[in-house]
Amino acid sequence: MIHTKAKSLSVLECELDIVFSHFIKLRDKGNNCFVCGAKLYGSTEAGHYMRRAFMPTRYHEMNVNTICFECNRDDDQHKVKYRHKLVEMYGETAVRHMEFRAVNN
Repeated sequence: MIHTKAKSLSVLECELDIVFSHFIKLRDKGNNCFVCGAKLYGSTEAGHYMRRAFMPTRYHEMNVNTICFECNRDDDQHKVKYRHKLVEMYGETAVRHMEFRAVNN
């Protein structure tokens, strides 16, 4: 029997991030940037509304959408636009629930 070393949590997390990012990009293929509506060319990003550091929503499909590089900056202006689009799509209650879930394990 061959024993293999178990992967660390950080390695597994990194691998899952890659798979989840591919899933989001396939799900959103052909869409414009979720936040600003710009046509997406070439490299796109799977951008999180609630930062990846919040594990309860890190892989939440509503929290992650394909966005342009500019909108994937972590600043208040883009976060407000991102939230507005989420509310348009899912409703205020769903967004508040996700925000609560993110910060309250």
